Amino acid sequence: MAMGIRTGLFGTVCGALALMGVVVSASVAQAQSSTIPVNIQSDPAGAAVYLDTLSSVSLGVTPMERVRLPRGSHQLIFVLDEYAHFTLPIRVVRYRETFRATLQRLAAIEVNAAGESATGAVVSVNGELLGPVPVRKTLDAGRYLVEVKREGYGTFSQWMDVRLGQTVTLPVILEKVAEDKGSVLVSGAYQGTPVFLDGASHGVAPTVIDGVAPGPHVVELRPLDGMMIRQEVFVTPGQRATAHFGTAEPQAQEGKIRVLCNVAADVLIDGVIHGGTPLELDGLEVGEHIVELRAEGYASKQQRIRIEQGERTLVSMQLVAAVEGLAGGPVGGPMAAPVDTAAGVAGTAQVADVAVLDSDGAASQEVPSRTAISVTVDVGGAELWLNGRYLGPVPYEGVLPTGPHRLEVRREGYRTHVRQVQLTYSEVPREFQVELIREGELSSEEAERGEIRRFRQSRAAVSHAAAAIPQDQAVLDMSLGWPYAAEARLGVGIFDNLEGGFAVRSLFRLTEFEARAKLAARPIRQVSGAVQARIGGGLGPSRDATRTEVMLAPMGEDPSEHNVNSFFASLELLGSLHFSEEGAFTLWIAEDFSTDRYDWAEDDAKTLVVSDVSGAGTGGRDGRQNLARVRFGGALELVINRHWNAWGVLEGILLGKGRAIYGDAFRLGLGDSELYYRAGLTYKF
Repeated sequence: MAMGIRTGLFGTVCGALALMGVVVSASVAQAQSSTIPVNIQSDPAGAAVYLDTLSSVSLGVTPMERVRLPRGSHQLIFVLDEYAHFTLPIRVVRYRETFRATLQRLAAIEVNAAGESATGAVVSVNGELLGPVPVRKTLDAGRYLVEVKREGYGTFSQWMDVRLGQTVTLPVILEKVAEDKGSVLVSGAYQGTPVFLDGASHGVAPTVIDGVAPGPHVVELRPLDGMMIRQEVFVTPGQRATAHFGTAEPQAQEGKIRVLCNVAADVLIDGVIHGGTPLELDGLEVGEHIVELRAEGYASKQQRIRIEQGERTLVSMQLVAAVEGLAGGPVGGPMAAPVDTAAGVAGTAQVADVAVLDSDGAASQEVPSRTAISVTVDVGGAELWLNGRYLGPVPYEGVLPTGPHRLEVRREGYRTHVRQVQLTYSEVPREFQVELIREGELSSEEAERGEIRRFRQSRAAVSHAAAAIPQDQAVLDMSLGWPYAAEARLGVGIFDNLEGGFAVRSLFRLTEFEARAKLAARPIRQVSGAVQARIGGGLGPSRDATRTEVMLAPMGEDPSEHNVNSFFASLELLGSLHFSEEGAFTLWIAEDFSTDRYDWAEDDAKTLVVSDVSGAGTGGRDGRQNLARVRFGGALELVINRHWNAWGVLEGILLGKGRAIYGDAFRLGLGDSELYYRAGLTYKF
């Protein structure tokens, strides 16, 4: 019986184990069927990846292959040192799909000691202590206040706007603070009233009296009516006491003020603090005011301003950190400029512009100060760049280091406006007004320059010179001369070095037409050269046969066919000397080819003459005269104004016989003179 019980228990256990195995196998199979293997990558690699939340267990480090993820929608969170966390929404549906993320490097601020004064100083960013110099801090994009403090030294403050991927290096020198005197601000309703401190005159109210010894003092106002108003003040070293005499009556007229400074400073207007720089303040009474800037570790500074009705006054001041040198005197220089994000400025200052000290504490060099600028543009969405670095959107108002700079205003779809500027310190901000030009368009100045250039080209154009007529310009020559009594010639600039033209001329007995093309070169403004080809022909009136010609005509010939026509072609080489925009002198040599028929004779004597001439070409009494001749000539052309030129041409035949068609024009029995001349005017349009 015991044996049976043991056997039954063993069977029960085995069955339970078998059932458990089936359940586990089914669970594993179900889990595997609800997950899909995928690949996960990042650029750069090495990022830890979390699914849906950072509190989950990391999936691993990229790159990863065949990582099983549950089906459906999820988020992959990529984490890598010095890179911003990146969340990638995904949908897991496909087998071995690859999910890739591109990580963006965080911004970084590096603070280093540029001298012994900053060694060991404590650095804080937006109030968070980071530790002693040197220190490096990675941050998200944004605006940060970097402060470096050390006992016995003035606090170094620098506002910075940083972007992802940007590393800003800030070398720092701290200045020892010397505070042994104070100052007094005199303000109130008595503007223009004489001010006295301890009986000594100090101008008129409102005013600031500097260099006042610590302790009690008496401030007096002495209006012209003889009344004396007194007030006692107590001056503390390094501080400013205020003597306020009444409140000015409210004025209906108001203006605005904007205050910029090279460090983060408190702004006091007539002794009342109104906030920190950069400051924009509305509703300020029209009239004179005292603007004062204060910053820890810096000598305060004030400026008298005048507010005008409805206008905004821009005030820019720089504070100087006082340093106690070997002789105990103050030595200082301007600190690094803050970055004005209120005006859309991104931080680009990487080095503090302060006085650099030798190991003994004496100033070794004087670093340039800073000055305020204002940039406006006629379109929206533009950006301002300084020396290749992004500053911020335009309009822009901020403080920049003095010296040479390259300012660029950029906007997509517009040509970049580039300006080289030399900034010098001034209490009055320097203003830049920019006009952006769309891509493919010309500015008014460029258009004007182009118009001037076209005007000069059109004025200087000469139709008989080797240089081509300016492109898209035309000229019309009108002339009288010999052998052609009248001629009209049209020329057009086709390309910069190519000119074409057409001419018509009359020789009484012949009307001739010509087409020409000129290929020119002008290596310098004073000299040009060209090759010109001319081709054409003409027709003249025919005549009836004389009685003698009819009688002597061979059998089968028609003695009445006495036609006049010609055909010619020329190839010319030209060279010109240009007189700036006043004209040109041109010489050319040409090879002429012509074939003429000229049977104009009314009696036997003239018929013989014509027969002799024509026989030189073909030997026939009524045949054609075919000639090849070398022609040499020159032209002088003078510019009268933009539209008119005057010119003259003289040519002669160097080699070859005379053309019969050029002879006996006036029935004088004369042949071709082989010397030709013309004079005329050119109209340019």
